[in-house]
Amino acid sequence: MWKIAEQTIPGADVELGCTYDANTNKASFVLWAPTSTSVVLNLYEKDGQAEPSKTVKMSFDSKTGLWTAKTSDNINGWFYDY
Repeated sequence: MWKIAEQTIPGADVELGCTYDANTNKASFVLWAPTSTSVVLNLYEKDGQAEPSKTVKMSFDSKTGLWTAKTSDNINGWFYDY
């Protein structure tokens, strides 16, 4: 598995995590996890919530090892995990 990871290390130009556009209220999420078989983005409206307010299945690019998701909901101030 380490060979898969080694071959897909993202470049310095790749922004991992959440990128939020306040002008459009849209967010994009990028996670580097080349050996994962499934990733779900969990969105929480409030800190400390036990269950996510919304979940989004992420898409995988096997060439880069990156998982991505976008949301058009206004999630300004929300919390997330994978």
